[in-house]
Amino acid sequence: MNRIFNESFLRQFNRLALPLVLVWSVTIGAGIFLSSTTIERFSFPLAPLFEIFHFSKKFAISRIADGDAAQKTVTTKTLVPAPHRIQAIYRSSSSSFVTINDGKESMIVSLGGKYKKIFRLTALSDSAAIFKGYGKIYRLRLGYDDNLSREEVTTQAVYEEKSAEQVEENTLTIPYTTVAAQMNNLQNIWKIINITETRDGSKITGFRVNAIDSTSIFGQLGILQGDTIESVNNTKLESYADALNAYSQIPHLRSIRITVLRNNLKKDIVYEITR
Repeated sequence: MNRIFNESFLRQFNRLALPLVLVWSVTIGAGIFLSSTTIERFSFPLAPLFEIFHFSKKFAISRIADGDAAQKTVTTKTLVPAPHRIQAIYRSSSSSFVTINDGKESMIVSLGGKYKKIFRLTALSDSAAIFKGYGKIYRLRLGYDDNLSREEVTTQAVYEEKSAEQVEENTLTIPYTTVAAQMNNLQNIWKIINITETRDGSKITGFRVNAIDSTSIFGQLGILQGDTIESVNNTKLESYADALNAYSQIPHLRSIRITVLRNNLKKDIVYEITR
């Protein structure tokens, strides 16, 4: 019976294929073993390996997944040298001009005129032309390749870490049943929270929380003693009527944004009311 594989073929296979299979197996196995986190229903088993080899820092993988970094596009403009040649200079008492070439085409520019809508020809001599543009002065000699500037636009994606306040502003949820159970009686409000107005002169600018029941709807929404509530859903609270009206509207809302002043810093508390 003829051999299907000879020994030489098997040696070549072992030398080339088996190391690749081994590396692949170790990589997958290590990723599954080390990874135990799932982010928004998406698990990335190789994330620990990115951390081990510092790839995540380079590519901002973990911070983007955790919501601590945001990607944005940044456009930058830089000036790069662009060779030009003055091919001819004509000067007279009535008119003066130059012929300039950028390597692709030649153009005639009169004294006082603009080249490419950017560079103004401000002066001429028998051997050189003076241009002004981009806030700079350029001297181009007759018959030489001298540089004007060319604006180069580059666009790149960068990753910007969010501030602690921005990270905290992620929208949370609160069940409608919890809201409705505590807010069916307006008279109940004074039992769960004690507030006094804050003023700027004669104008009310918000309401300071002097005391609060941490188990109440306000406590569950993250309001703390010492906070000053300034607005609800972008409506400023400038009277007790405004505060009571905002309170009575909460059960009818799908989401609520409460702006408070905490430790002299403004903070938005955002909740989605789930039904």
